[in-house]
Amino acid sequence: MSSRVVKSAVAQLLAADPVVLGNPDPRDGRPEPAQEALQVAERLRRLAAEELEAARRQAAEVLVKAQAEARDLVEVARREIERERQAAHQKAWEEGFQEGREEGLRKAQAEYEERMKRLEALRLEVEAERKRLAEVTEAHVAEVAVAVAQRVVRGLVEVDRSFVHVVAEEAVASLLPAEDVVVRVYPGDVDKLDAGRLGYGDGGVKIVADARLRPGDVVVSSSGGEIDARVDTALEEAAALIRARARQAG
Repeated sequence: MSSRVVKSAVAQLLAADPVVLGNPDPRDGRPEPAQEALQVAERLRRLAAEELEAARRQAAEVLVKAQAEARDLVEVARREIERERQAAHQKAWEEGFQEGREEGLRKAQAEYEERMKRLEALRLEVEAERKRLAEVTEAHVAEVAVAVAQRVVRGLVEVDRSFVHVVAEEAVASLLPAEDVVVRVYPGDVDKLDAGRLGYGDGGVKIVADARLRPGDVVVSSSGGEIDARVDTALEEAAALIRARARQAG
C-alpha cells in the first residue's frame, strides 16, 4: 500500500501542470517553485537513466568477456586432450608390436575416456562459473537500479515539498470514510498540509508533527487501519521487487 501511494504521488508531481501547482505571482520574475522542482526532477531522471544504462553496459561487457574466456579455456583443454589421445594411441600402436596390439589399444582407449571425463568436469565447472558471473552482474544492475530509484525519489522530495501533500491526500483517500483520521508527518512538513482539503472539508482529519519521521514521510491512521507511506518504506518495497525480478531473470 505504501509503495502504491508514494508512486502515485510521484507520478502526479511529474505529470502535473506547473501553473496548477505553482500559482505564480506575475510580479515575480523568478521561476515558480513547482516548475523549478519539475526541472530538477527531470535532470535527476535523466541522470538515473544514464547511470542505469552504464551499469547494464558494464555488466554485459563483464559477462561477454567471461563467456569468451570460458570458451577459450574449454577449447584449449579439448585440444590438449585430443593431442594426448593421439600420442597415447600412437604409443599404444608402437607398443602393440611388443606387448600385443589389442592390449595397447585398450590402454589408449581407457586413457582417452579418462581425459574425456576430465574435460566434461571442466566444462561443468566453467558453466557453473558462467552462471555465477551472470547472477553477480544481474545483482549489480539491480543494486544500481535501487540506488537510482532512491536518489530520484529523495531528490524529488527535497526540491518539491508539495510532494508530502500529494502523498497524504492519496493515503487519506484510501481510508475515508473512516473516522478519527490522524496524519503524522515530519515537523517541517506540517505547514505543507491543509486538514480541510485532506478531509474534503468535513474537518475529520487531524495533522500531527512527528519528530521520528523524515522529510516527505507520511503515516495515516484511523478507525479503519493505518497506511505507512514513509519514503523509506516505499523504497524498501521497490528494492525488494527489483531484486526479486533480478533473481528471476538470472
